[in-house]
Amino acid sequence: MLTISFLGCGRAGRVLGHLWHRGGVFRIGQVLTRSPDSAADAVRSIGGGTALDSPAGLGPADVFLLATPDRHIADAAAFLSGSRAIAFHLGGALASALLRETGLEGPVASIHPLHSFGDFTQSVRNFDGTWCACEGDDAALEVLQPAFGAIGGRTFTIDADRKLAYHAAGVMVSNYLNALTAAGIDAYGLAGIDRGTASALIAPLLRNTVENIVDHGPGAALTGPIARGDWQLVEAELATLRDLDPALAEIYRVMGARTLELAGTRDDLDPDDRARLGAILGIGP
Repeated sequence: MLTISFLGCGRAGRVLGHLWHRGGVFRIGQVLTRSPDSAADAVRSIGGGTALDSPAGLGPADVFLLATPDRHIADAAAFLSGSRAIAFHLGGALASALLRETGLEGPVASIHPLHSFGDFTQSVRNFDGTWCACEGDDAALEVLQPAFGAIGGRTFTIDADRKLAYHAAGVMVSNYLNALTAAGIDAYGLAGIDRGTASALIAPLLRNTVENIVDHGPGAALTGPIARGDWQLVEAELATLRDLDPALAEIYRVMGARTLELAGTRDDLDPDDRARLGAILGIGP
């Protein structure tokens, strides 16, 4: 069994470490974080390993995971300068070549789990089936892809030069959905509905929408006034929002324009209605 040590160990590192330890995939080595307390917390979450209180205590390992925020990956890698061990990071936007530039001499890789690590217990329970984008040296991937597969990860390779576009896609699907949902709750507030009630109202709507998108695709799953060509309703709603909250109105307009493009892939939208909607939402024919 190979030994893996952690430089940085936030939510993603703790979940992965716990799953690897529980499954007997890796022997957990040392854990180095910004403070001895957080390192000790990480070791408790993982269920094994040794917490370090200083980089000076960092010893050898077969594999090093740099589980830090992207902006700190290069700084963490500097502690491994000259190492010939396998090293990888979890960043979705940065290429594995960054590790080579910091002086690492062993195989390097990047593995990005497309998973929202918001809650430790939930992530441990739901990680199985998570897609993981991989790029890097073959010698590293030959070890890491099976290690992720052993805990339920579904690995695929990605072009390192296109990681920014890949990561931007995940930001829009995941993070921007949060912002859009918050805007919807604010709009419910304009209708006199309190935030608690609004949150309860949107829960089944979000679940049903996501299930339909996954099952049928975004175009076929589309419903609502734009999909129906109901330009009168869209015009009235946009005008109301402009009176009450211009910022929410702009979100409605911009997302409406994108929704109209999506609706245009269907055969059931009348061309005249589409043109009227385009004019209302500020896009050309």
